[in-house]
Amino acid sequence: QLLALQQGELTFNNGTIEISLVKSNKKERQYVQREQLEMPIECKGKVLLWSENHADNLLLMTILSSQHYQLTIAHGTDFWSQLQSYQYDLVIVDSMISTQSALEIVAHIRQQFSFVQLPILLIAVHAHDLEVPTIFKLGVNDYILKPIQPLEFISRARSLITMKQTIENE
Repeated sequence: QLLALQQGELTFNNGTIEISLVKSNKKERQYVQREQLEMPIECKGKVLLWSENHADNLLLMTILSSQHYQLTIAHGTDFWSQLQSYQYDLVIVDSMISTQSALEIVAHIRQQFSFVQLPILLIAVHAHDLEVPTIFKLGVNDYILKPIQPLEFISRARSLITMKQTIENE
């Protein structure tokens, strides 16, 4: 909707997001590899997302970038490569992924990072799909239900990122 208001369009092509915006009656194109937006000038934190839902990806990208967070969206081996290559302040895992169980991903992350070293926010479809004690035992720091409410989402994400950064800076 935001792109439509700006007379722009968003297309996905081989793991690349192409954002087209109309400026001065000329179309300018920006290409972003691995669905990763350019880092804001005053980046408040880096977030890594495993999600296969393009609508949710766009929503989270919009919310996080508007609050000066950098979002990287990756899947499969690219996700694990990103996780090892860069220091993230938060990982978000969508429970509705087709290639692997979200809880397996959480368990694998917890083998390498503690609750404080790398907070995990789980996105779930329905509350009845969750076994809340189990997800917390496996290592999820917090969860949010779909449909994603922007204010609730950014509040939860900001809280987890702030916790990690505060402990790191002590």
